[in-house]
Amino acid sequence: MIDPILEYRYVNLAGASLDGFKKLRENVYNFRCPICGDSVQKNSKKRGYFLKKEGRFIFYCHNCGASMSLKNFLYQTDNTLFQQFQREKLLNNGMLKFEKKEVNVFESVEKFEIKHTNIRTISSLQESHPAYQYLLSRNVPQEMFHRVKWTDNFPELVAETIGEKYLNTKLPKEGIIFELKELDGKVTGYQIRSIEKNIPKAQRFVICSINDEHGYFYDTLDYTKPIYVIEGCTDALFLNNSIAVLSSMLWKINPSKNCVYINDQEPRNVSVCKQIEKCISLGYPVVLLPREYENMDINDIVNSGVSSKDLEALFKKHTYSGLKAKMFFAKWKK
Repeated sequence: MIDPILEYRYVNLAGASLDGFKKLRENVYNFRCPICGDSVQKNSKKRGYFLKKEGRFIFYCHNCGASMSLKNFLYQTDNTLFQQFQREKLLNNGMLKFEKKEVNVFESVEKFEIKHTNIRTISSLQESHPAYQYLLSRNVPQEMFHRVKWTDNFPELVAETIGEKYLNTKLPKEGIIFELKELDGKVTGYQIRSIEKNIPKAQRFVICSINDEHGYFYDTLDYTKPIYVIEGCTDALFLNNSIAVLSSMLWKINPSKNCVYINDQEPRNVSVCKQIEKCISLGYPVVLLPREYENMDINDIVNSGVSSKDLEALFKKHTYSGLKAKMFFAKWKK
């Protein structure tokens, strides 16, 4: 449960360090967006907002399109304030007591408690299991099989961990599970990949989450090394230090200055090119591969003959940023 008074206070605490912060009216605050920096030419441009939606404050920028909860905004812009916010939220909920021992602010009852006996990692399944064979057929490295799970009863899993939100939604009975987490590590939902034969393409992937910000798929992130920001969960299984956004709008997250953005290589897709261009405009390094990899995602590249061990070398060779990225992108997208 979010305390509105707590959120209101932290909106104003965050505002103390935000350029041009000003209350426009009740529950609406305006300031220069710290995510994209707003306009370089005009310091008067202020297109970042805190707005109250469904009883909670959210952040939105009319310039870069970034949108997130107040908590995630604090996480990305002010880690000290974020940890204070987390601690006070837990104290208000009666989940922490004042003690001298160190407290992990990320521990929360909001984390799912998976009690199902039918939830198993793919690595624990017999090799003859359809899910095990499916990942093998996609050339996913077997050392990554522990990162994904299998459920025999997805509707039951969703009901017990998320609640009644999807009670009237038709869900796949079984499938491969990708746990989705926020950047603080809290599990917020699942993406299921049904491997049932003859299932329509539009029904193969289903996302269920406790909120609209469904979270991301990742294992552990080493912030001292390049973090590959990509779109698909399966693609994330080919890179150790990667995070799947489940959207082509990769630029919406930037957990580290070491992030490298890898969209699907579709130079003739206007929508994809728009998202790559957005990354470049924000100063983010992007991967633009030669024509031989056109219309491929990471899994396609591996299936074409590039070993998973050679992927990082390939991406490093074709990573561009700044003016060089703009110049190369102008040729690449034609």
